Amino acid sequence: MTLPIHRALLDQAGLAHPGQMAPCVVQGAGHRTLQFDLTAIQSRMALKDPLHLVLSYTRSMLAFRLFVPDPGQVVMVGLGGGSLAKYCYHALPGTATTVCEIDARVIALREQFHVPPDDERFQVVCADGADYLRRRHADVDVLLVDGFDSRGIHPSLCTEAFYRRCLDCLTPNGVAVFNLLGTDDNAGIYIHRLCKAFADQVVVIRAEDSANYIVLASPSGQLRQTPDEVVLAQGALLETVTGYQFGQYARRLIVNRQLYAQAEQVVEAFDAQRRRRGA
Repeated sequence: MTLPIHRALLDQAGLAHPGQMAPCVVQGAGHRTLQFDLTAIQSRMALKDPLHLVLSYTRSMLAFRLFVPDPGQVVMVGLGGGSLAKYCYHALPGTATTVCEIDARVIALREQFHVPPDDERFQVVCADGADYLRRRHADVDVLLVDGFDSRGIHPSLCTEAFYRRCLDCLTPNGVAVFNLLGTDDNAGIYIHRLCKAFADQVVVIRAEDSANYIVLASPSGQLRQTPDEVVLAQGALLETVTGYQFGQYARRLIVNRQLYAQAEQVVEAFDAQRRRRGA
């Protein structure tokens, strides 16, 4: 989606000069967005309801609550406009949330997106997510990885070593959630690495009305072995409480884990998409 940006704002943000792109805030039509360039929206906030999750992929990432409804510890890699960070802070009052963001310029914009100040259960740290996870040892209930910049997913956040680090930081029944762009030609490679790191305990769902794919991974077999009726019941309960379409997330997850019973089938599906795009 392309939004008009004033030339002065382009100069200030560095967008008018190739190779100097910096995060900038754009406002219009009732929304405030965080962007790194003219076309890629990193985050969008509704001015009348700053806590609402506007972008569909952020809502789909909430699918972790089907398995870990009330986590004690949440770690996020990538702040952006803070949509998921705000959700965790306000919707999960018993949860301690740590957000790791590598770009200090993004953190400096937090107040414009109503990201809460640091307190005893919420903290934003400026650090490389891959380095930060080395400090965590099997104490994270939910890990949310959404680390993009102007060039796409950060290279340090899609290696097999990073995915193993994600596994190591989770509690035994913890869940990691990764946002991947379906149009990325390397998406199949990332899925393969995730399956290898998590011993195939991986489920992929497509975000509603989006090119994004959400990957859930866990050290346990819960993502694939929890009975359908349990997942559906949890989805119905969460939908009633939150207003978000958890029932849809549950049904989509069930269909995908049946359709792609083996991890390599997921990889093959992504590779087939890549070949069709190149045709």
